[in-house]
Amino acid sequence: MKKMVLITVVSCVVLYANAGLIVNGSFEDPDISGDYTADIAGPMGPWQVLAGVDLIDDYWVASDLDQSVDMNASGPGKIAQSIATQVGGLYKVTFDLAGNPELAPDTKDLRLGVADTANGAYNASYDFSFDASNTDFTNMGWTDKSWQFTATNTTTWIVFQSLTTGACGPAIDNVDVNLVPEPATMLLLGLGGILLRRKLS
Repeated sequence: MKKMVLITVVSCVVLYANAGLIVNGSFEDPDISGDYTADIAGPMGPWQVLAGVDLIDDYWVASDLDQSVDMNASGPGKIAQSIATQVGGLYKVTFDLAGNPELAPDTKDLRLGVADTANGAYNASYDFSFDASNTDFTNMGWTDKSWQFTATNTTTWIVFQSLTTGACGPAIDNVDVNLVPEPATMLLLGLGGILLRRKLS
C-alpha cells in the first residue's frame, strides 16, 4: 500500500511539472489543405494573429505533425496566446525554429516575448536568428530553441514577432510552455525515486 501511495505521489508531481500550457502549439488548427494559406488574419485556434502570417502545410516539411507557420506574410507578422501563470513562477518556452529559404534575406530574425496584454509592451523578450542559406523545403534545418521567463501576472501572453523584412520570414512549430519545477519539487522527485528504488529492490 505504501508503495502504491509513493508511486502515485511521484507520478502526480511529474505530471504537474511537465504539463504543457500552450494549445495548438503545432498549428494544426485550422486544418488547411494544399501548400499554404497566405496572410492569415483570423485566429489559429487560441493564437491571436496580430499581424499577418502564412500557415504552411505541404509547402515544406513541418517540424511536428503537418503544419507550421511562416512568421511573414507580405511583411513581418506577429502572433500571441495567453496562458495562466503563477506570479513569480519560472516558465520555459520551447519551440522549433527554421526559416523560409525561398527569398532573401538568408538570416531570419524572430523575437519571443511575454506581455500582460496581446499587443502590450513586453515584460521580457529575447531575439533569435536562423540562417536559412543552406536549407530547402525538404530539409528545413529545424532547430530546438528555448527561453525562460518569470511571470509577473496571473495571465501571461506569449508573443512571437518577426523582425525580418519581406515575404519570407522565420518559421516556427512545436511551441510549448512549461512551469520549471522549484528546487523543493526537484528534491521531492529525487527522494521519491530513491525511496521507490529501495522499496522495489
